[in-house]
Amino acid sequence: MKVFGLYCFGNDGFGRGLAECLKCGFGVFVEEYYGDGEPCPRVLVDYGEVEGKCVAVVARLRFPAKFSDVARYLHNFLRVVSSLSDEELFNAECVDVILPYFVLGRQDHNPRTDPSRLVRVRDRGKDVGYRSLIKMFKGCGAGRVVTFNPHFHVLEGCVKVLGLDVVSLSGVRVLGEYFRPKLGGDAVVLGRDEKAGRLAKQLAEQLNLRSYYFEKRRISEREVEYRGKFDAKGRDVLIVDDLTTGMGIVEFVERVVNPGNVYFGVIHATLTLEGYGVLKEVLRSGEIRDFDATNTTVSPFSKINVIPELVKFYTGKTSC
Repeated sequence: MKVFGLYCFGNDGFGRGLAECLKCGFGVFVEEYYGDGEPCPRVLVDYGEVEGKCVAVVARLRFPAKFSDVARYLHNFLRVVSSLSDEELFNAECVDVILPYFVLGRQDHNPRTDPSRLVRVRDRGKDVGYRSLIKMFKGCGAGRVVTFNPHFHVLEGCVKVLGLDVVSLSGVRVLGEYFRPKLGGDAVVLGRDEKAGRLAKQLAEQLNLRSYYFEKRRISEREVEYRGKFDAKGRDVLIVDDLTTGMGIVEFVERVVNPGNVYFGVIHATLTLEGYGVLKEVLRSGEIRDFDATNTTVSPFSKINVIPELVKFYTGKTSC
């Protein structure tokens, strides 16, 4: 697919950096508001620049965040996608949505049909978050969503959801390259549950290490139960997950006994304000030596660059 340009919120360097690597045009869309606060996002390119061409639209969320921030972000982003695809406005031939962090993907169980009675009771009457968002993107004219390890499809590949292609890129490779020089040769990689265990296995194979994962049972939104403990026997430990809000880190780290250095790597830093405070305290106390995430979101910990993986997806090349 030809990529004409990328459009990002304000001065977000992620979109500009990706455009430079792809050697394609770059434009900006910004948040604007009427006097009464009603949003009116604006695309800052001429209509003729986009008409009949393929575009990719990228935007990232900042964390810690309140849901009001998430809702505003989604509203503006969806309207920009709609504007670019609208035949009477920019009339782009096709629109890729590059959503590095697939927000609302956490609710991925069908509360009507899930085999777990706990899930059916706990989530009765809720929607399936990622399906609702896919419907919105599809309705706004998106032809494809490109993202990193969405909660409903952790492994790399392409899945069709409600007729829309969702491309899930890894994020694990850049995590591995980042943590490789930090870890001892006998280190182990831990996943916080079975789903994260798939990431841990992929990462461990890349680093030629061994991986393990915990059995976890979610009791409520804020409460989980882990089974057993892991004796690290003095080895370095890299804990990996697709995302974390910061909550529950203490309870999990306490399950790791006799560790060397403990590192925590995540694809998405989706920290709540409370979770950010918990994480800062864990780092201050030395229970975790380092916590780092990719730049799929904007946070103080988003140090690992995933742009090379997007470049590889669009061009087949491994670097800019």
